[in-house]
This record gives sequence, C-alpha cells and structure tokens, in this order.
Amino acid sequence: MATATPTYMPLGNSSSHIRLLEVSDRKSSKRPRLTCRMRTVHLHDAPPFVALSYVWGDTDERGNIVLNGQLVSITKNLEGALRGASKLQQAFPDLDKVDEYLLWADALCIDQANTSERSAQIKLMAKLYQRAVGVIAWLGLEDEDLAFRALHTMLPKSNRFCAQYDPEGPLLAELASLRWLVTSGHPELCENDKLINLPFLFNACWSAIVDPLSREYWKRVWIFQETILARRLILACPTSAMVFDDLGTFARIMENVQAYHKMLGVAKPEYIGSAVWYFLTDIIGWMPVVNIMRERAAREVDGGLPNERARRCALSTFGFSLGASDPRDHVYGLLAVTDMDIEPDYDKSLGQVYADFSSAWIKACHSSILNPEMLFLSYAGIGVFGEEPSLPSWVPNFSACSQMKSTMDHGWADNDMFAPSVSGASVNMADMSLIVSGVEVDVVALVHEIPGAEEIELHVSEMVEVMKKVRSVFMEKVSPTRTTKPQGSTAAGERKSISAQDTKPGIREAYPPAGDFSSLVGPPHAPGSHGPYHYAGSELSQNICDVWPRSEAENLQDLGFALDDTFDITFHKKMFPVNDNLLNQISAFKGNLLRELREFEPIGGIAELLELQTRIGELTRSWRLIETEKGHLGLAPKGSKLGDVVTVLKGSRVPVILRERGDHFVHVGTSFILDLTDGELSGCVEAGKFSIKEFRIL
Repeated sequence: MATATPTYMPLGNSSSHIRLLEVSDRKSSKRPRLTCRMRTVHLHDAPPFVALSYVWGDTDERGNIVLNGQLVSITKNLEGALRGASKLQQAFPDLDKVDEYLLWADALCIDQANTSERSAQIKLMAKLYQRAVGVIAWLGLEDEDLAFRALHTMLPKSNRFCAQYDPEGPLLAELASLRWLVTSGHPELCENDKLINLPFLFNACWSAIVDPLSREYWKRVWIFQETILARRLILACPTSAMVFDDLGTFARIMENVQAYHKMLGVAKPEYIGSAVWYFLTDIIGWMPVVNIMRERAAREVDGGLPNERARRCALSTFGFSLGASDPRDHVYGLLAVTDMDIEPDYDKSLGQVYADFSSAWIKACHSSILNPEMLFLSYAGIGVFGEEPSLPSWVPNFSACSQMKSTMDHGWADNDMFAPSVSGASVNMADMSLIVSGVEVDVVALVHEIPGAEEIELHVSEMVEVMKKVRSVFMEKVSPTRTTKPQGSTAAGERKSISAQDTKPGIREAYPPAGDFSSLVGPPHAPGSHGPYHYAGSELSQNICDVWPRSEAENLQDLGFALDDTFDITFHKKMFPVNDNLLNQISAFKGNLLRELREFEPIGGIAELLELQTRIGELTRSWRLIETEKGHLGLAPKGSKLGDVVTVLKGSRVPVILRERGDHFVHVGTSFILDLTDGELSGCVEAGKFSIKEFRIL
C-alpha cells in the first residue's frame, strides 16, 4: 500500500542544501513506471539539474511512484509532470553531457510536513531556480499540440515585427490590421471553421490557443514566481513543448494589438473571419503571460533601473489575485521576487503573516517611491468579506480577495491634505492594530441596492432573442409554413412534402427539440388566432411538415428588416437601442452586415453587452450605493451600515469606511465617493475645516 508522503532523512543545513531526484521511467504495466532515488546536495555545488514548475492538481486523483524503494502516492498531475520532464532532456543542451537526469520538484524534494524546513527552503528559491539549467512548466495532462503548432506557425512572421516594434510607432497599426495573418500562408488562422452542427462561431486554431492560456497553471502564486525566476523556461504537455519566451514575445505583441482595437473601436476587416476577430479582440486573455514576460525582461536589466526595490516590492500585489493551497503562500510564495522584508515562518498564524506583509509594505513605502502605503485596505474589510475572527479587519484577506472582481482602489483622496510632518501609518504587532492618521469627513446615512442589473439582464435576454430570430433565417433552422395556398402558385399549386431525408446534411441535428420553435420566430399572434403563417415544430419531428418555401426577404420582413441599405441601422436600433456609441462600429461594416450574418458570423457589441451584464453582477455582489449626511453619493462595501464613518486616511487614495467600537475602529472597506476621490479636500485641514486624529484599527 502506498504511503501518502515519503520518509525523509534530515537535510542537515536546510538553508543551503536541497534534495534532487534521479528519475527513471520504465515501461511496465505491473508496477509503477516511475522510479526515483533522492540525493542531498549543497545548492552551490549541485550538479546540473532541471526544476519542475507545475500545479499539484486534484489531491483525490492519485498515482504511485517508487521513491527510495518506498511506494509513494502522489497526484496524477505530478506523476504526469515527472514522466513528461524525463522525456524533455533533449530540450536542454546542457544536460546532453550529463550521465543522469536530475530533477527538483517541491512536493517531493521538500518535507512538506516539516514547517521549519519549508520556511528555510523558501529562502533558497531565487538561487535554486536561477541555478537550474532549465525549468519545465508542466501545463497539465491535456495535450496542447494544436495550440503549439499554431503558435509556431505565427512566430516567424511576428518575430520579424518584434525586431522593429515600437509601441508608439506606425508598426502597431500595421500589426492591428492583421494582414500579416492573411499573408502567413496558413488560411486556417484567419478563416472561420464552417461547422454546421455548432450554433456558434468557431476557429479550431485560436480556440486551441485559448486553452493553455486559461489553464489553472497561470493562476497560482508559486507559478508566477517560478516562471519569473527561471533562467530557461520550457512549456510542456504530454506530447509537445515550446520555449516560453517565444510565447511571451508573441503575447506582448497581441496584447498591444488587442488594446489598440479596444481603444480605437476598429471594425473587423473583410479578410478576417469573425471567429478569429472575436478570439483576438475579446476572448483570448494574454495578460498572465505578458505579466510574466515583462518581469522576466525587467530582471535582466534591473541593475540599471531606478527605484528597483520599489518595483520589486510592487510585485507583491500580484498575490492579491493569485491562488495558493496554503493561504500563507499568498505572501511567502513571492518573497524571492519581491524583496519584501519578511521572514517566512509557517508556525505563525494567518493573521500574523498578513500583518507582517502589511507592515513590510508600509515600511517599503516610507523608504522608497512605492505607494500608496494604505493600498492593502482595498483588499480588506468586514463590509466586503465579513468578520474573520483570525484576521484583523485591516489586513488584506488574500484567501478571499483572490476571487474579487472589482475593487475600490483608484483615486487621490488624500492629495495635498496632510503635511509631511503628519506621521505615517504603523503596525503594532502586540495587539495586531493599525495606527494611522486621518480625518472624519462624513457619516453614512442611507444604504441602497445597486439598480440596473435586472434591467440589463432583461435587455440582454431580449437582444439574444432578436439575434436568434435573425440568425434562424440565414441558418435555415426553421421552416415557416402557410396554412393556405399562396396567390399565384405555380405547377397546379401542389404542396411539397418535406421529409427528414430532404433536409440539408447536418442541419437536422441542429434543430431544437420538437415544439421548441416559439423562441426562434416572429411576434406571436393573439390567443386563439392563427394568422397567415404558423411554425410546425412538432410536424418536423414526425417528418410530415408541409412547406411553401419563403424567400429570405419575406422571413426578414416578418422580423422588421428589409434587404436594403437600411438593414445595418435597423439591426443597430433593435440590438443596441441605448448605445449610440456602437453605431460607428456597426456602420464601419459598410454594408457587409448581411454577408456576415449569412456566414453565421456575429456582430460587434454582443460580447461587450454580455460583459457589461457580468460586470454589474460582480459589482452588486460586493458593493452598495450609499448617501452620506452631507449629501454625498458613492459606492461602499455591501456590509456598510448607517452611522459608519467616512474617512480620508494618510496614504489612502480612496475614502475609507470605518466603524467605531468602543476605544477603537474596525475597517469596513474602501469606497468611491463623488467629490471626495480626486483631491477635492486639498487644503481643508490647513483651513481648519477638518482636524487630524489618530485612528486605531483592529
């Protein structure tokens, strides 16, 4: 029976020694294929080795390896990573001259049950990843062969652009035109895939690229650090591999192109399929890779960068949005790249670790240009996360805020309010309190729900119905039938019977269930009325639908459209009646809207409206509209109450909501208050309108 964890011999000096694995992959079905032997070496004198960067994976999905003669249970993802890593030796020329393949993997090479050893080994991470001849980034057990092949196809063309690329130069417009995709010699990169059975747009290549970019791998705090520190980074899956810097360079270009499109509202050119267009402008998220690439590039020249310590400390804010199995690792998992003055200690409570971070952040702000010093308050507060007995109200709730979608952290509320002589914030570790200077500005008088989410959801539903109706005409999903013989019918007016065998290949499978056509057709008639036409969904399922074929123009006319130059503007008014800003983008199609629809392609604005619905939903989950006693309006945490104090604290760029409790305050959360977020109170303290007081926040 496999043990959950291996038996470890002491490292000796865990601040200078590491364990390495000798990995053998045997093709055997009767016993575990992977056999590993562990050795201890001094990091400074270690032989060439490869470090493994991976997500531990589902702890319920497990496999077995033999480690030092002992059967050990590990996650399936780690098992796949070990096997995949052992096959990639050829990717690292430095290892060709080595007789054995040595690997470092944290789950096995660090005694995870020994908190003292974990704390000591964390301090070696920067040296360890820089000492490794390479780092294998294991993306997971799913294959990415198509994605890597598609990216490799585009790299030669994009690399030529990189050599002369200037974000401020005219080359960006040329890149954004995407003509270089057309001239790449690979039409599959710029055309839609015509898959009749799919009721939505598709492009296999760009869809494949989305998958590795959206993996859980990029969302973990340890991964972020490991990929930045790696001297050479190889992305790997079971059958393919790719140099990360190739992907990173391409991602930086495409992220600039995406920003260019969104900023200028560029219309889709005719030579690019709409599926490709929406993948590139709305769907693909390049930022996880771009952030890593930027930091890797910065580390190469950091010796010459001004205020380098401030830049590195600022990296700690990435811990707000990344995931970690141990919540302490939101802080400890980035220490090798942040230069934060924090001593890792897994024996400390969570509240102590997060207080250590906040104190280190304040000190870094006092000693450099890093600011604002109260930034972490935007990721804390009982009004957003509820009361956590183990956490002071003012420390960032890393475990919860990694799921936050909207924050109140932009503004300049404290601009010129406080003289330099006013003391800065400090942390009292004895009673876990935050001591900060500030002023009481106002008091919360009313708290309201955010209106509009339901209305937008209703409009989105109506918009989707209009789109389905229009597309049904072009996609031939429905067959309108006449109840009476039309005037002027030919061939003796005989009706034609349509059976399932007469339908176009592939279309039959795309039909909705029988009797489900009501949502796809024009306005219903009054109850009891038949009108001139009806839609016989049930007859289709019985293969006895009698049809008088109607023209495209007739079907569209029932929906309020005409096949002429008015189609575009009519579509705009029906789909986006409250958004005149989209009219220019719709008009930019220059009459091609009908062609786009006939090719099953969507129209600009749908994704944006759906995104707006999502954003408002996210806003309502955390925030509420408030009114203050002095008549200010704003957004505050959902847990705000009448009588809560609106303050401006030194070092906070947004107003902070506090609640008085006896001899101290608790932090409710940050806020956005009209006329209080852009330095409007500058000079008010000097004029005597407000007096500075010291807040003790627990």
